[in-house]
Amino acid sequence: MKILIICDDIAHHGEIVEQGLDFLSAEEGHDVTVAMDMAEYCFETSPLSGYDVVIAAKSIPMSKHNETSWLTESIEQQFVDFADTGGGLIFLHAGAVLCKNSEPIKAISRCAFIQHPAQCSVDYCITAIHPIVDGVTDFTEKDEHYFIDFRAHDSTIFLKSRSNHGFQPAGYTRIHNGRGRVCVLTPGHNLSVFRNVQYKKILSNAVRWCAGQI
Repeated sequence: MKILIICDDIAHHGEIVEQGLDFLSAEEGHDVTVAMDMAEYCFETSPLSGYDVVIAAKSIPMSKHNETSWLTESIEQQFVDFADTGGGLIFLHAGAVLCKNSEPIKAISRCAFIQHPAQCSVDYCITAIHPIVDGVTDFTEKDEHYFIDFRAHDSTIFLKSRSNHGFQPAGYTRIHNGRGRVCVLTPGHNLSVFRNVQYKKILSNAVRWCAGQI
């Protein structure tokens, strides 16, 4: 399948996301495009509609070197159209910050980043039967423990996070307007999180679920 990964901002370097998700192409054979500097990516010639799954893993800066926002009304509309027509969207870690800064995109994910404490040990616990966590067991990693404004009351929460700072939804899915497959995953600040065998299974399954393959 064709996958677009949008990543890289000053707090979330795209190289970590790229390395963390390189198995999607190297091991699973997907056709993956990684867009880091959004000043160099053209949404007109390479629209979201050309992909099966879009992984949003950055906030609004063009890149870690350019704090200008890459979001425009036309790009936001592409996200809306993509979800409305059955596209698969994964909002991964910093993707929740993107949602905070865009009302149309937040309406798709139904969440927005609030804050996180200093990196700490976070327990990630399976909380539901879902294809994305089929064969997955609980795991613990040092990570940014994301706290989000959760509004996805029509969702299935399959993963929760726990640390000394409290509990939060950490992974859920929802169907947008009866068609678009949406998954939100908040783990993923450090490369070690992506390399965790259990989270790697979740990421692989999330891509396939969002593409309607499981």
